[in-house]
Amino acid sequence: MTRLVFSAALLILASFANAAVRYVPADDSIPLLRRDLIPMDVDAIRDLADYLAILADGPMPKSAVKVRHRAQLLTLSQRLLPGHERARSIETSYLKGGERRPPEAFFVKSARKTIIETADWLGQLPKEADGHLLGQLLLDVLAPIASDHPVLKNHDALNTDKRWSGVIAKISKFDPQKQLAVNQDPKIKLAQNRTTSNYKVKAILAETLMFSNGIDDGASSKPGLVTTSLIITDAPTPDPDDKEAPGSADQQGALKFQPPTDFNVNPLHASLLSFFRKNAKALPNGYNLNINTNKRQYLTKNRENIAANIAMMLDAAVSGRPLRRNTILFARLQATGNLEKPHYAWELLQRLEELSLPTGTRLIVGKGLIEEMTGMLVLDKASFFTKYEILEVSNFEMARELFYEDGKLPKDLQTATKSYLEVRDKAMQVTNLGTFLSLSAVKDRLIKASQLAPNHISTVMLARQSVRRPAYFSRSLFAQELHRLLEPLAQFKYKIDQTTELAVKDAYKKTRDRITLLEKRLQRRDLEILDDALNFIKDLNSLGRGASAILDNKEETRAQDMIKFQKKLEDFRARLREIFQPVPKKDK
Repeated sequence: MTRLVFSAALLILASFANAAVRYVPADDSIPLLRRDLIPMDVDAIRDLADYLAILADGPMPKSAVKVRHRAQLLTLSQRLLPGHERARSIETSYLKGGERRPPEAFFVKSARKTIIETADWLGQLPKEADGHLLGQLLLDVLAPIASDHPVLKNHDALNTDKRWSGVIAKISKFDPQKQLAVNQDPKIKLAQNRTTSNYKVKAILAETLMFSNGIDDGASSKPGLVTTSLIITDAPTPDPDDKEAPGSADQQGALKFQPPTDFNVNPLHASLLSFFRKNAKALPNGYNLNINTNKRQYLTKNRENIAANIAMMLDAAVSGRPLRRNTILFARLQATGNLEKPHYAWELLQRLEELSLPTGTRLIVGKGLIEEMTGMLVLDKASFFTKYEILEVSNFEMARELFYEDGKLPKDLQTATKSYLEVRDKAMQVTNLGTFLSLSAVKDRLIKASQLAPNHISTVMLARQSVRRPAYFSRSLFAQELHRLLEPLAQFKYKIDQTTELAVKDAYKKTRDRITLLEKRLQRRDLEILDDALNFIKDLNSLGRGASAILDNKEETRAQDMIKFQKKLEDFRARLREIFQPVPKKDK
């Protein structure tokens, strides 16, 4: 009898142990990535799927976290190679409680090494590329088993949950006992945990440099300075008794753009929330963050450029501190709080240079813009640094003190700013800025101030101009400028029976004149690229020359020639992008 009771007890304990974790397959109805857009050949994809399955193989882990990690590895393997035999066999074993032998250490080590190498080069692709997404998915599954490896410096860990959302179940689903506790009454629990903290200010304005489309005029994409507002409103309040009540995500609040963007802004919202949790204080819960870009649609091309500006407005909303008037933040916010050069910085700065803004406008920039600032001097635009007081900051905390009305400048920056303002005020009155800056007293003052505060970019650049103006573009900046000057041709709309030969010739002449001016600013090694551009745009002068007088098809021929020309133009601009936005290539 005692033996029977003891045996029964063992069975009960065993059942509890087995119920501790379980394997939950992925939801195959939800996409994870586009296999056809991955920049790898079929054999490389097959090998990668094999290596992922090797890392996932072995006895069923005893923790829900590790089982979920296995599920990610197996799912990614099968999404890369549907029906992957080994991955499917492992899943079947886990679901039926079967045993798996651990793979040989040599194979595990080799698989891990290859996956790290693949993740490294994929992670450096442009963020909008599907190859970059695969790189981040690989880094997601590498993070738990290679946490100290340098490759993880490229890991966008903040968006890990978003990438796997809906595909892989939450950890609680892999642990039945914890799942019971979670499912007791989630709506009531959410209501009880709702924060009582509040924003001190719920409406804030700032100026943001961005690429946008006008929703009223239907104009094409263009860079500009857009008045951007943040309006904070209450998120819907949960009602446990209402089956039609908003979901938990709505109750927690959301980021919403008006006009709406053509891309998902939830990852941006998650990144902002995470940034404040890690670098300041968590934002008040239960509010919608409404971003209005003044009838201009914020475009995908900007990527996350706007994050720093939204973060600054949110910080002001929480603190109640007023933002400084006539101040622009031009930086890309990192998860660590560091501020770096925005995407397409050169094109946006050129537009800023064209604007007429109040004297004394402060431009706060992230690290890494010295090349672009030097390019302004190459273009004889030293006045850009008298029009804007440009201050470089390395992190968000420094930017706060420069953006707030009551912010305090460091002593060295105060001294440099005083010297700069005195020089600037006199410079605004002279007819020849270059001559004025070359005066010995002015030069000495600028050099001294620039040495005292190297992050006062306006002073540094004016000092450089006073000594010797840089004459030539760097190769990267030349490629960016030529790419920018060819943009009007890329957006030229040719319509049969409406676009005259004169309009085409006018577009050619304007483009030719603009890019010809670059010649004197180029080093000899870059002249060949400029000559290539001048030669191929001449094709605009020969549109329709192959038309038949008998068939009377000149208009149709001109339209076809224009399509061919714009294809050639796009190929040439792609060459330029390879210079200033190189894509890492996979080693063969």
